[in-house]
Amino acid sequence: MSLAKPNYRHQKKQKELARKTRHAEKLKKRLERDEVPAADGADLQTTAPEGSAIESKP
Repeated sequence: MSLAKPNYRHQKKQKELARKTRHAEKLKKRLERDEVPAADGADLQTTAPEGSAIESKP
């Protein structure tokens, strides 16, 4: 009996698809993580000019 030849193209496609999926998940997590500090940073930026104005008054 002869065995079927392995389909290297199929393996390569599956491996590439898995890599792209992992990469997309990493990007998604990174964007979610960066959005939260950006919102906090925006709040800090709005309060920073007020603090500097108070310091300049005395």
